[in-house]
Formats: sequence, C-alpha cells, structure tokens
Amino acid sequence: MAAAPDTLPTDALLAALQARLPAEAICTDAATREALMTAAARIFNREGYFATDTNAIARAAGYAPASFYKHFAGKAAILLAVYEDYVRQEWAGLEAA
Repeated sequence: MAAAPDTLPTDALLAALQARLPAEAICTDAATREALMTAAARIFNREGYFATDTNAIARAAGYAPASFYKHFAGKAAILLAVYEDYVRQEWAGLEAA
C-alpha cells in the first residue's frame, strides 16, 4: 500500500474556502463547537442546507440562537467545519484499512 500523502485531496479546497471566511468563523470552545457541528450535520442531512437556518442548529444543540455566531460566522462556516471533519474521519478510516 502506498504511503498516505501529507495532505488530503480536499485540503486545497478547504484552504480556499477557509481563506474566504472571516476570522470569527473559528470556534474557541471545543465542546460547544462539537455540539453545534453534530446538530448541523443532522439537520443538513434531514432538511438540506438551504432549508436549514442557524437558529434551528443552535436550538437543536441546546444553545440560544444568538450564541451560534459566537462560534461560527454563519451557515457556510459550519458547513465547512462539518465537511472538513467528515473528510478527515473518512480519510483516517481509509488509512486504518
């Protein structure tokens, strides 16, 4: 089996998208970030990206809607975080196989 590359195939895409996000898109509280991302992934899967709003994500995670913006700049920022987490988990699974 060939050695795994140092970067994922999607790293260039992720870097380009992250460069377009404002600095406040970075979340500082890991537990809150994880709860919001889990809720977002569940709702995006069920309702679709365009039918989902940030208030629904915050409420599903157990937070006030306004607190969402303390952790993510908007819906695109959390989608990017969910996608990045998913790709990294899948890549780790492939490496372990």
